[in-house]
Amino acid sequence: MEQQLQTVLAKFDTIQTSKGPIFKVYDQYGTEYATFRQPVWETAKALTGQPVVITFTAKNSPDGRFENRYLEGVEPANGPVQVQPLPAAPNPVPVQANVFAMAEQPQAQPPPPPQFTAPPATQEYQRAKHPDEQAAIRKAVALQAAVNTLPNLETKLTDPNQVLAIAEVWERWLAP
Repeated sequence: MEQQLQTVLAKFDTIQTSKGPIFKVYDQYGTEYATFRQPVWETAKALTGQPVVITFTAKNSPDGRFENRYLEGVEPANGPVQVQPLPAAPNPVPVQANVFAMAEQPQAQPPPPPQFTAPPATQEYQRAKHPDEQAAIRKAVALQAAVNTLPNLETKLTDPNQVLAIAEVWERWLAP
């Protein structure tokens, strides 16, 4: 089932496997999205640091422990715009931010420190929330409830997987 989510993409990676490359995209919260299609990955990479709407398919792993997210498409959050291709420079990091490039340059004057003033915090300030925050909270509460029920069981458990099964029951009970 395809889902859409608005986020900011922050990190990119490529993993070479025997069946070909897997392109990975990470959003500002560290959530991983994978794709086998290089054009989708390059479009996402061109929109780094901008608000985007991503379309992905979520599938549970065969053992049911993880949710794999497969990236289907990326669009700017403020509507379609002309995507500028990335420069073909070998090092896209500015020289000032690259420690190795700075070490190779002759020592002149150090660059002035950046002038940054933080905006004053207001009453309405609220941190950015992870899109799966509620699910993670439910999972943690369910696991704690399962551990709390262990002393009350008539039969002692012999396998840690039984605790996870109890946690899954609690999680289904907590689901909206």
